This record gives sequence, C-alpha cells and structure tokens, in this order.
Amino acid sequence: MNFQDNVIREYLKNVYFVTGTPCGGKTTVSRGLGEKYHIPVYDIDAKYV
Repeated sequence: MNFQDNVIREYLKNVYFVTGTPCGGKTTVSRGLGEKYHIPVYDIDAKYV
C-alpha cells in the first residue's frame, strides 16, 4: 500500500456504498438510513434526471 491509498482510505472511511439489483430497495433503504441518522444521501440516479 502506498501513500495515495492511505489518503483515499482516510477520506472514504465514513462512506458506504449501497449496491444491488434493480428494484431491490437500495434507494428506499438509503433514504431511510439518511433520515434516521441525519446523514446525507447521494443518489446517482438524480444525476441523470
């Protein structure tokens, strides 16, 4: 592991990616967790609307 990997790992230590199949409830779960824990949720689909 080099310095760059350590920097990226530090920046992303509190980032979670929710993945799965289409219509699997990823957005619903993400929004629910965002509301419950008062954390921002970024929806990649919103970029293409």
